[in-house]
Amino acid sequence: MSHKRYLLALGAVFLVIWLALAIDTVDDFLTNVSEDERLKAVGLEELRRDLLVQARDFYELVIEEATA
Repeated sequence: MSHKRYLLALGAVFLVIWLALAIDTVDDFLTNVSEDERLKAVGLEELRRDLLVQARDFYELVIEEATA
């Protein structure tokens, strides 16, 4: 395998690993925010919603990049 092909293959492996880690991290974050009783307290609804929206937006960006 040529040096250039090796580097391209290595880059592809790192990309797959990064995407998997990003998806797992966002999944964990969404679950934690959704299930944390402290964030369900009165007055924290807007914060909880904002956190979930930001995580969802990042998740969609990761998926978009993975399928591009």
